[in-house]
Amino acid sequence: MSIDKNLIQARRDRDLRAKLEADDGVKRAHKKIDEETSGYGFYGRRRLLTGALRISRNIAPEVASAVDQCREVLGFTQPIELYIKPDPMYGAFVMKQTVGPLSMALTSRIVEGFSPAELRFVIGHEMGHALFDHMALPMPLTAMIEDLAGTLVSRATALDLYLWCRSAELSADRAGLLCARDLHAAASSFLKLSSGLSTVNPTADLTHYYAQIDSLASSPTARQKPRDDDDSLECFSTHPYAPLRMRALVAYGKSDAYEKALGRVGLGSALSIEAAEEIVERDLEAM
Repeated sequence: MSIDKNLIQARRDRDLRAKLEADDGVKRAHKKIDEETSGYGFYGRRRLLTGALRISRNIAPEVASAVDQCREVLGFTQPIELYIKPDPMYGAFVMKQTVGPLSMALTSRIVEGFSPAELRFVIGHEMGHALFDHMALPMPLTAMIEDLAGTLVSRATALDLYLWCRSAELSADRAGLLCARDLHAAASSFLKLSSGLSTVNPTADLTHYYAQIDSLASSPTARQKPRDDDDSLECFSTHPYAPLRMRALVAYGKSDAYEKALGRVGLGSALSIEAAEEIVERDLEAM
């Protein structure tokens, strides 16, 4: 089974990616990255092999089952090595090597504390990054790498790179939602990741949670001139605010594109994907 990726990918992710790949500064940065990283071998995989447990179906059948379901939903065929890292924090990531399989790692806390649907959301999210090959534009290294003359991309391009990175996270969230097939599971995943709590009720007051975006924008400190030592500039963040991601995912979950991706058609009450994208892009401006 294959799925139309255009039904999943966020518009800002797709448009900015094309613009950035054509940018001369980004091309120079990629050449420099290739020069500096060649010969390092499989450093990331070695760290997992020495500091995490590579799992099989017998060791963690629930994780293997979740991966199988996500593969089927997304039509994902690339080989993946799965690891569990000993970590008291919720977390997950995927790595791409120069050759060989992808490496996906989940923390022990997330494996033990997430329901099957929540686990599919997280694994689907990481698989979504691979599906759209987001690792081909390595961030934040592309925006930061330097030669003797300084950074290889302009400040404007660097801002676009970070904005693209945040938009890519929203595409991955959509892939995760398709795998979970449960907006409440996606919501509880965000609430657990944001709070560190092991049990949450996503239906209790979800609008209150993602209204934090509006509170942030109206906060007096948001209008103050930042100091030189302020490292909290959100425009240089690779991830959107968690409440922003949740509101963007709710909009996508109500969209006609989501219904089509699930194979459901003819529901006249669905939000148009254009309207959902406008909500997403308006919120991205908050950063």
